Amino acid sequence: HIDWRVSARTHKTHTKLFSEEHEKPVLLAVEQTPALFFGSQVRLKANQALNLAALLGWVTLQQNDLFGGLVFGETEQAWVHPKHTEHTLLNWFEQALTLQRTLHAPGPALPQLWQRHCLELLKVVKPGSRVFLIGDLLDMTPATLNHLQTLRKHAQVCVLHLYDPLDKNLPPIEWLSLGDTRGEAGMTLNAKDPLVQAQYQKSYQTRWQTLQSQLHTLGICVHEIGTHDDPLEALLARRLIR
Repeated sequence: HIDWRVSARTHKTHTKLFSEEHEKPVLLAVEQTPALFFGSQVRLKANQALNLAALLGWVTLQQNDLFGGLVFGETEQAWVHPKHTEHTLLNWFEQALTLQRTLHAPGPALPQLWQRHCLELLKVVKPGSRVFLIGDLLDMTPATLNHLQTLRKHAQVCVLHLYDPLDKNLPPIEWLSLGDTRGEAGMTLNAKDPLVQAQYQKSYQTRWQTLQSQLHTLGICVHEIGTHDDPLEALLARRLIR
């Protein structure tokens, strides 16, 4: 690897150094299910998921890395192979928006969907990739955690759990009537009762802290981002983009 022309001109030995640039694949797995068709402030969870995906996608291309990933609904899914092109990013968003348009009413979270799609990720994620999981993600099944543990062995994994302020605190009104997503009556409760408020808050915090503990044990970073949060500020504050 001696550079003979430079060596002859300077009368000193010069060698050529070669460095190979590696484009890191950044993959997103984003949920667009009825569980995300909810928002009490600013926007729906489903919209916030795509806001975060947009920022991560464009930053990925600006950093000369590969972008691709998976987006899934309750019954359908779409996979876009990672490439370093705007067309790939726009194609992914076209698939995501198509799934979002099928959402018409809130529904329960389905942890088995993440279980299924985390297994799919194991088949396609290459070593050295960076993977973002964006969605509800509470109450992960043991199988999902096993899949993530395997994925973490050769990829960097980060979980972004989306929440709404109503997930954490009941509105300060006296009586609430709670029903299921089919409109059937469930129960009534006094939201101004401090004991009711405390139990409601504890229910969410217990589930959130359990998820944190499970993922930290696996070496996986996890963050919660609200529907009312500015998506850019949220990603910058958590140092997920720069």
